[in-house]
Amino acid sequence: MSLLEFKFDITETLKCPIYKKGDYFELTGVAVKPPVKREICVFPIKIVADILNSLEGKAAESYGEEVIGKEFNCGGCTGIIKFVCSKKDDGWVVPQLRMMKELDAKRAMAENMTTLEGQLKDFALLSWLDESSLKDFATCATTETFEVGRTILKIDTPGRNLYLLLSGKVVLLGRHGETIGHLGKGEVFGEMSLMFDQPVNVTVKVVEAANALVLSATDFKHLLVKFPFMKMALARLMAKRLSQSIRPVPTGQVTGVHGRLAELSASELFQMIHENMKSGAVELALPGGTASVDFIDGEIVDSSYNVMKGKDAFYNIVMEQEGSFVFTTSLPAAEPAKRAPVGGFMSMLMEGLRLLDEKKSIASQE
Repeated sequence: MSLLEFKFDITETLKCPIYKKGDYFELTGVAVKPPVKREICVFPIKIVADILNSLEGKAAESYGEEVIGKEFNCGGCTGIIKFVCSKKDDGWVVPQLRMMKELDAKRAMAENMTTLEGQLKDFALLSWLDESSLKDFATCATTETFEVGRTILKIDTPGRNLYLLLSGKVVLLGRHGETIGHLGKGEVFGEMSLMFDQPVNVTVKVVEAANALVLSATDFKHLLVKFPFMKMALARLMAKRLSQSIRPVPTGQVTGVHGRLAELSASELFQMIHENMKSGAVELALPGGTASVDFIDGEIVDSSYNVMKGKDAFYNIVMEQEGSFVFTTSLPAAEPAKRAPVGGFMSMLMEGLRLLDEKKSIASQE
């Protein structure tokens, strides 16, 4: 009899001095557990014990037929309760059958994981991960279905998740409702706000019923630490996104792009130029004065911010969050091809972002 496991849900009470609707008893082995934080009443315990005795000598597979779904009444004192025998939370009444259930669940999960891993390989962001790493990624995420018309992300709100589209289609909308682009199966969104800890810069709305893998900001940052190369893949993705969304300068003004750092951070702008291997100069009007960064084929060959030069100037530019910029495709140097890079772009960018995080942390404590 030590194999018995049942749950008895109290479905109705009338003037019972001890138990409430929603409480439940558990029969595990030959021990009866009363509802949590409730006193023990001998009357319902006796009924459960009688059920136990009635099953003595019967085959385990018949337990469910004997008691599952049956209603029992207790009116032994001043009150009355009704309770129904149900399966345990895992759906099985004996450990042997539960083990079979768990084995089936693991097998189904493995099959689902294999299918999911196959889908994840379609994402450029994850294409370089091996099988073990894909499993790590998949186990951190959840799947969610989105109906047509639903807004998944809203512009200027905090970013909380990374989304990987397994199916369906979404539209990207600008501040005034203008269409910026569309994303479909195998594409990712929500990454920019998580990478730079900034509000969402586009509204994402479902135009074709979608199924997506959803990764929380916490798990996303954990995976970035565990898989450093993911930063490079995200950098390429952000560059592509930015090149599609950055505003052109009106006709009659200098050829290039311009904007405000409140809308597009310096780090995002520089990332776009680097990933698209552009040559040109970025001129910035910042709270601390004027600044400039020169690029050749996406690499930084010069930077200045007031009296600062080189890497120090670059780091301080990245830390600025207010101001405006103009990027032009012409360089002031007479022989730009002979100018060497100031340093490795990604290492400089990550150091600048680290310093920015420190600056924000200090500001939040003041």
